[in-house]
Amino acid sequence: MMSFFSTYRSALLVAASILVTASAFAAGASRTGDILITPEGQRSVALSIAGKSVRYYRLPSAAELKMIVEGSGDLRVLSRLELAGGAQGAQAYTLEIAEGGRVLKLASAQSDGSDATVKATNAPAGRSRKVVVHLRPGHHELTFRLKGTSAPGVFLRVLFHPAGTTAGLTPITPLSYERVATAVVQESLISYFVAGTDQQVKVRLVGPLTLRVDSRLNFDPKMTGDQKYAVAASLDDKPLKAFDLLTSRSQDVVYKDWKEEVPGKRQTFSLDVPAGEHVLSFLLKGGMGRSVSLRFEIPTESLKNG
Repeated sequence: MMSFFSTYRSALLVAASILVTASAFAAGASRTGDILITPEGQRSVALSIAGKSVRYYRLPSAAELKMIVEGSGDLRVLSRLELAGGAQGAQAYTLEIAEGGRVLKLASAQSDGSDATVKATNAPAGRSRKVVVHLRPGHHELTFRLKGTSAPGVFLRVLFHPAGTTAGLTPITPLSYERVATAVVQESLISYFVAGTDQQVKVRLVGPLTLRVDSRLNFDPKMTGDQKYAVAASLDDKPLKAFDLLTSRSQDVVYKDWKEEVPGKRQTFSLDVPAGEHVLSFLLKGGMGRSVSLRFEIPTESLKNG
């Protein structure tokens, strides 16, 4: 029997949690479909850039960052040099990106002062520099190192754009849902649609297309640590597949209008919708959670279907 689904594995950092962000920022904007990679066990550093708070991760000069990325696509690395003692003059540095001991990219750059600052200390950060690495299909274990500089470190923002998403994605509004939950993600407001264990979210689509689903398990005060859950999907009221997921409380995303619940870290999956008009339904299954918040996107070009 022909399968209607194909699983989509998102990018992660070592020991790996993922976050997909739909926010766009100047001098480091993420395109629709980009995945923001966040390392577990590493605290993010908020930089203030053109009035926006943007998450970066600090790579010290004597250390390294490791990432695991699944699949093919473009890895876009934005770097801002940490300026010691508030230095403003141009400073050279080299960013090495390696896989399995093989250097994929050795990117040398110069950076001087900019209007970007570290929010917590107001210390200056250098101008943004960008390097892109194309990844072939498969499993990638990447290592980042800073070389050729006297600077104490560099701030990195790593975005993965999976192959096949270059046409862009458009969010869609479901037919029915339990409620709308508005997430505050880096000062941007993103609407999610809530499904419970007995209240479905239903979406009407005209295929063929690939539907991308972002999910956030909702945590009540009693839920701590990693939590397992599943999102069960049906096509035209016929059960199709349950997507088994694992998440934990988000540390930096909140709901604007639902203070009693805390969103989990975002987990993403995708499924293929066959030709014709269909209604897809989603329910929360298993685990301690009482509800899950969902966001749906389809390729912009598929809006022409039907």
